[in-house]
Amino acid sequence: MSFFPLTDKWIPNELLVRDQQLNVLLENQKKEFSANYWICGDKGLGKTLTAKLFTCIVDGSLILNCTSQSFKDSVKTFALTHGIVPKTTESAVTTIMQIINKTQCKKPILFIDDVDKLKEYFKRDFTVYLHDLYDRMLDSYDAFSIHIITTLPFNQMEKHLSPPAVSRLRFKPLTFPRYSKDEILALLKQRLDYINSVQIQEDALKLIGDKISRIGGDFRKALEITRNALIDNKLTTETVENAWKTEKETFWKNQMLELPYHEALILACIIQETLTLKDNVTKPPYLPVSWKQVKNSYIKHCQMLAIPPHREKMQYYWLEQLWLQRWIDKFTLSTKHEWNYTHERGLFIRLLEKLENLVEPIKAIDWTKTW
Repeated sequence: MSFFPLTDKWIPNELLVRDQQLNVLLENQKKEFSANYWICGDKGLGKTLTAKLFTCIVDGSLILNCTSQSFKDSVKTFALTHGIVPKTTESAVTTIMQIINKTQCKKPILFIDDVDKLKEYFKRDFTVYLHDLYDRMLDSYDAFSIHIITTLPFNQMEKHLSPPAVSRLRFKPLTFPRYSKDEILALLKQRLDYINSVQIQEDALKLIGDKISRIGGDFRKALEITRNALIDNKLTTETVENAWKTEKETFWKNQMLELPYHEALILACIIQETLTLKDNVTKPPYLPVSWKQVKNSYIKHCQMLAIPPHREKMQYYWLEQLWLQRWIDKFTLSTKHEWNYTHERGLFIRLLEKLENLVEPIKAIDWTKTW
């Protein structure tokens, strides 16, 4: 029995849930002067799948995947898959233009996917390449589009692009919101319809939808849980619970490892401070912890690990990122507030994710190795 429909490589005939985003791209392509889109949303929300379906519909549309930490290396892989061997001294932009010209399309559309994979020191190169690519396409074509696929929100694009590139390309936002449990249920049913001879409990599918929607709606994780829970061609609530239990710790550990090292370390300190607060409750909403205490804990951990700590301004930057990513909430408390155990006016942090999901993963991470 093939479980291919339960992989992220499978492309459906009909795009459920994301049809609105696909229509935006299709309508844009029909315009005389089409826009460039900043396609954003968390992982596993159908951004790449939507782009793949678009390329199946529209001639001359291509997807350049950032398969490595270097944009130039990613372009080389892109070229080889299109039968072009780039010269060693050749610019990445020249290589891309060769591939685009090979399509012989009058209005090319290029998606650049997974730009989040690019290492920080390669992002400067990427923004230069992108600016140059836009100018080269402007010289060669009357109409074209360049779309970026990323997890970075539209209002934070400057982290990947320089101000001149932002001004030049004038991206419009195309946001992919998190899947609801009902949407996850519909997407799973669509794929399971292509697999024969399986017995599926409706409650088992609902359970997957419920669990995945609560951790961000990553549909790739929903597919993984479904594959692992199909035992002897049966999908039951019991097999789903077992698959989820196995996956849960790995999932949260990977979520933390995807954060920059010092951001993850500050999160670990927040978790530990939340645990040590003697009056804290066992489930959200937790009592908040003092940012001053978290900073002290962070410095101590850096000393224990023999790792130079970041400056205070940078520490706050990582805290801000955790807040933007909804790991935490932050607010100022007065000296007399009942939650203020320091009796000093200051910033306090409340952990939003369940402690039970995070305690074991932070123990499983090897903090002596930075990433």
